[in-house]
Amino acid sequence: MEAAVRPLTLEDLPLDALKDFHRCQVTRQVKYLVQGEYKIKDDYFVDEWTEAQKLRAVQDLRRCLEQGGFVAGAIVGGTLVGFANVENTPLGSRKQYLELRYIHVSREYRGRGLGRQLFRLCCEGARQRRAEKLYIGAHPAVETQAFYAALGCVPAEEVVPEILALEPRDLQLEYILHGGNNEVN
Repeated sequence: MEAAVRPLTLEDLPLDALKDFHRCQVTRQVKYLVQGEYKIKDDYFVDEWTEAQKLRAVQDLRRCLEQGGFVAGAIVGGTLVGFANVENTPLGSRKQYLELRYIHVSREYRGRGLGRQLFRLCCEGARQRRAEKLYIGAHPAVETQAFYAALGCVPAEEVVPEILALEPRDLQLEYILHGGNNEVN
């Protein structure tokens, strides 16, 4: 069955919306920044969400919508299998950024282009909110970094300290919404 990728509303996000979602990432290597240079090192760990983390994600997505942000989802047979969102709080010294806070696809649905489709919808949502760029605190796994690089994301010109503080290992990226980057297909 093919996924329907579309903007979500509060009605699409009951508190149990992620009950069947498998957010699992096995990391074997990470990309990191040292003295202005990117390097790769071995670092094995597994990120897997608990039920409490799934609930918090749904609450965050609902709050995002209530505050004028944008949420996109991939739905298969009534089940949310992917989601992404753009917050509505401008960031950066010129308020040039909106944050792409979440972008996740359930493990069994990865590799089907859903992440790219969710990203594209979030770019549209950010443009509608007059952002110049998306700001992304991106997981350091080499696979995650390759995903963002393939979309045209680059190291952020300006680091947003409050986002870096949340996940200090994340790499801080941006995506230019008007020109500059290749438009996401």
